[in-house]
Amino acid sequence: MISFSDYVPGSATASYRQAVDKAAEIAEQQKRMVDPIHHEKIDRLLDTYARRLAENMNQGYAIIFLHHSQHSFGIVVDSLFL
Repeated sequence: MISFSDYVPGSATASYRQAVDKAAEIAEQQKRMVDPIHHEKIDRLLDTYARRLAENMNQGYAIIFLHHSQHSFGIVVDSLFL
């Protein structure tokens, strides 16, 4: 079980930033290898990746929080589709 007491403040942001920085590095490498006409598309793909990663990470933490809070109060839920 995941515990919030194990959470290090800022670690999720650091993890997100590290992933986006790596993707930006890859995007820059790709831009050096292709015609400039493709640079805008690469930038859009990077922006989409960063946005979707943030959305997915936030959703994951929301699910963990929901699960944690339900068990903290003794609530048992059989399905998320209530």
